[in-house]
Amino acid sequence: MDRENARSIIGDHFVLVYLNTPLDVCESRDAKGLYAKARRGEIPNFTGVTKVYEEPVRPDLTIDTSACSVDEAVEMMMSKLPRKCSPGSAGVPAGV
Repeated sequence: MDRENARSIIGDHFVLVYLNTPLDVCESRDAKGLYAKARRGEIPNFTGVTKVYEEPVRPDLTIDTSACSVDEAVEMMMSKLPRKCSPGSAGVPAGV
């Protein structure tokens, strides 16, 4: 619902990117130990542990970050940006 509202407000500039990464990979990358704290009950309503994550129904792009490098993920995202939002265009610094 919130995503659809954002899409209706933002219009053609809205790009929904779903980083569909397995929970065990997210936990292994957790430098702050937040997943462990959530599993011990120290953090309530932690998405993926004690609160259900609602997957997007119609993402514009889905990326499994366990199956690609950061550079590859960035390249995939940049390819989905509308032309007028691309790096080097007005308002978007080059190198982003």
